[in-house]
Amino acid sequence: MALIGSIRKRGGLLVVAIGIAMLSFILGDLFTSGKSLWNSQPDFGEIAGEVIDVRDFEARVEEEIEMFKQNQKTLTIDNSTKDIILGNEYSNLNLSITSDELFDMVQGNSPHPLTQQYFTDPRTGVFDRNLVVNYLQNMENDASGAARSQWLIFEKELKNTAIREKYFNLVKKGLYTTTVEAKADYVNKNKKVTFSYVVKKYADVADSLVQVTDKDIKNYYKKHEDESKYQQETTRSIEYVSFDVLPSAGDTVEAMEWINKLYIEFEETPNDSLFVLRNSDEAKPPSYYHAGSFPATIDSMVFAVDSGMYGPYFEEGYYKIAKVLGHKYLSDSVKARHILIKFADGDTAKALAKADSLKKIIQK
Repeated sequence: MALIGSIRKRGGLLVVAIGIAMLSFILGDLFTSGKSLWNSQPDFGEIAGEVIDVRDFEARVEEEIEMFKQNQKTLTIDNSTKDIILGNEYSNLNLSITSDELFDMVQGNSPHPLTQQYFTDPRTGVFDRNLVVNYLQNMENDASGAARSQWLIFEKELKNTAIREKYFNLVKKGLYTTTVEAKADYVNKNKKVTFSYVVKKYADVADSLVQVTDKDIKNYYKKHEDESKYQQETTRSIEYVSFDVLPSAGDTVEAMEWINKLYIEFEETPNDSLFVLRNSDEAKPPSYYHAGSFPATIDSMVFAVDSGMYGPYFEEGYYKIAKVLGHKYLSDSVKARHILIKFADGDTAKALAKADSLKKIIQK
């Protein structure tokens, strides 16, 4: 009793001591694990260069577990490693499961084994197509959305299984063993011989006991000089300097003087087409152009005036001059009338003959 009374008197000190001990334990584990209280570590791992987020991984695990609980049957649980590696192969081969294939696997004449597994009548142990139809029809009546969610999970698993089977069948069909190869493999695996031999290890011979002369080396070289391992392709060592040809300040001034002179001639010329063809490196023939046909630099200008000159301006490495000759408004719609001819009892020949007759009259 005296001990209990002593503890009660020092209860506050005891609580503080326990708190410090617990905090030390937590911080010690935190520091040794390299984690942070504020910074989470979402990266679970990396597969084929793709980072796996731990939250995505946990979501997929929960999804597979829920699917297992719903069906209470054997389920092959995919993992991220297989999905990513095989997914890259599916993409490279353009493999996919079409909507028609998916429909056939669920409601076709030969349903997929996975469909048969999940929609088996528990009373007879036989696949019942009506169970599939009833499930799909009643799925929309489930206000909770659980039925639709379960179906989407099943559909995803079915597509993954089907495309995996398609891929492995493709690989299997691409492998072929000829009769000669099969016989050779059988002989190699079953042929047995008995023989005796003596081994003299290379390392057992001391280097000092063997003398290799220059003549030996030359003879060996001459004997094997035609072999590919001693042949080398001809190589070259090249040094070069690259200079970018850029206009100088003088070149720019000279070009501007020439383009300004050309501007006056272009403005006064009576034959614009001939002038453009004679002086332009990239001639744009005189014609009507709709808004947006020109770069933004001049597009707004040429559609803001009835006629006139614009420039010189610099664009895409060229000095350019624009000349507006006029505007023209064109309709962007047409009027049309239709003559519709009915036919009865599938007699299209009579209606077609009447249509041809009317067409000829209209054309005249």
